[in-house]
Amino acid sequence: MVSSFISTALSSNEWYFVRQLFVRLFLILFVYTILRFVFLTVHWEAFQTVYFTVTTENIFWIFFTGTNFDLIVIIFINIPIIITHLMPSPWRKYSAYPSVLRIAFITINAIFIFIGIADIIYYQHAMERASGAIFGVLDGFWLLLYRYSMEYWYALVFFTLILIILYWVDRKIEEDAKENTTYSVQFLLLLLFVPIIFLVASKITDKFPANTTAAATNTPFILINDMFTSGSLLNDQNLTEHTFFKPDEAEDILSIQKNYHRPEKSENSFNVMIIVLESFSKQYIGYFQEGKSHTPFIDSLYNKSLVFTNAFANGNYSNEAISSIYTSIPNLMRPPMIASRYKYNDINGIASLLGGKGYNSAFFMGSPNGLFGYDFFTERAGFEQYFGKSEYDNDTDYDGAWGIYDDRFFGFTAERLDEMEQPFMASLWSLSSHHPFLTPPDYQDTLEEAGDHPILKTIRYTDHSLKLFFEEIQKMPWFNNTLFVITADHKSNTNNHTAYYSTPLGAHRIPLIFYKPGSDLTGVNHEPVQHIDILPSVMDYLNQDVTFSSMGKSVFDPVDNRFVYQYYNRLFQISDDTFFLQYDGEELISLYNHRKDSLMQNNLLFQQAEIPDKMLETLKATMQYYNRAMNENEFIKSSGASSPRTRAEKP
Repeated sequence: MVSSFISTALSSNEWYFVRQLFVRLFLILFVYTILRFVFLTVHWEAFQTVYFTVTTENIFWIFFTGTNFDLIVIIFINIPIIITHLMPSPWRKYSAYPSVLRIAFITINAIFIFIGIADIIYYQHAMERASGAIFGVLDGFWLLLYRYSMEYWYALVFFTLILIILYWVDRKIEEDAKENTTYSVQFLLLLLFVPIIFLVASKITDKFPANTTAAATNTPFILINDMFTSGSLLNDQNLTEHTFFKPDEAEDILSIQKNYHRPEKSENSFNVMIIVLESFSKQYIGYFQEGKSHTPFIDSLYNKSLVFTNAFANGNYSNEAISSIYTSIPNLMRPPMIASRYKYNDINGIASLLGGKGYNSAFFMGSPNGLFGYDFFTERAGFEQYFGKSEYDNDTDYDGAWGIYDDRFFGFTAERLDEMEQPFMASLWSLSSHHPFLTPPDYQDTLEEAGDHPILKTIRYTDHSLKLFFEEIQKMPWFNNTLFVITADHKSNTNNHTAYYSTPLGAHRIPLIFYKPGSDLTGVNHEPVQHIDILPSVMDYLNQDVTFSSMGKSVFDPVDNRFVYQYYNRLFQISDDTFFLQYDGEELISLYNHRKDSLMQNNLLFQQAEIPDKMLETLKATMQYYNRAMNENEFIKSSGASSPRTRAEKP
């Protein structure tokens, strides 16, 4: 009887669905390998810069290691298919059963193959893999799907071709299955394979392996399927609670609680206007460049403003910048806070802080209302009014992609600002210098220049739109009583494969100026500053008696150590005016003297160089405080460990 059962269990028919499952999974693995090959081929030139180190010598290792991550992701997303193949079921006797399995298998995997192909195109715009993270911005994704499908029609053809071949091959390799009713054998096969499969699939929620990051020579995003990364796909776990320090010690190191009020001086009730320019890399600002300028008006403002030559974004996307700029909370996780489970956390918004001092507030962005949840987040940050495409109410000025053309919406903003009661806190966000780089038809002849990348025409256009905006508001009585903060949400993520701007530090270079008409707020500051410093700097300049939590520091506060930090390509990084350090949460990955080695060719860790202790301590404290504050909703809750940070006195 036992020998009969073993004979039955080992028969070819009993293993039919197991064989079919493995063939299908490895078929998808082959497709992912093809996508990695296309990704590397399309972006090969980008990976020949100094920082990226993809060569013909390490190409085999890249494919081999990347396949490991692909296999984990494939098993994870195919769990329903796996269970269906292995689960004993009376439905198997029906002839339609294999066809239903095939359709389910292709449909589920088609979604992720599509994302993988879109990722090949996306990388040239973001210099980072998107993959699973794209689910965090589905509203914007669907908004642009039609336009991108038309522009990148060849990618759509490629996607369709893969599905056709996948379907054809799957049918070709299908065996003739006989009726199978040996449920005891099938159940044993289920018990055998399912625990193994779930164990492998669970790796999707693991932290990115430190040794892989280090061995990848700073190119982990090429190796892996991004959905492997914790938080990128169907992962709603809390952030890791670090215990580098006691909670109150971490807050003390960062001086989280702040109050910059100087009692001997009166509070200022200047209006505050924060202008955020889409994708305006520092490299596009003529003030910093030699030769022809694309930004003549912005250059003119630089000559009468406080200019920060060493300014950095804390994130790489617009929906990461919004929390950094308006709430002084950097983005140190995936996905961005605005699209995460933490979006309901209590926050110190600049509009809410000033609202408590009698300020009115409004946020202006010409995109369709609801895009990326900006209207929701700005309301939580204290903005009383939101003006978007709906409030503009004239679709003839809609660019068909991101929103209302800049010059039109800037004029609308000027009119609404003039209706606001002073003092006010307002912010304007530009749109046109974002792919697909659309400008009004009446501007085309004056903006196009032969040989230019399309972004340059929109840089010129937005600069001109800003000129028209300032010409209009200069006539208004509140203009001279207004502090303007002008920055970019992030550097340009398009056609930026120059060596320096491909480094993880150069990838965050942005412009930043403080402009107060007719004041002595002028000069040049070379210290490293970042988006999260804007909120405390405004509160300091206004001398408002407000105690608040902030991960940034006032640019007017002469502190001993200034650091900027980001979470980029799955690594935590911090820099001061000399050193740049990367850390994965467990191991140091790299250390560079970026002042001497701006292209980051010489990793000082390989030379056993001394680690800047204060820098690493600050990064660990930042990671610990950030994760705990996110998990426990404590961004505006003091631990009581320290008194508010006051403005330091210059020696």
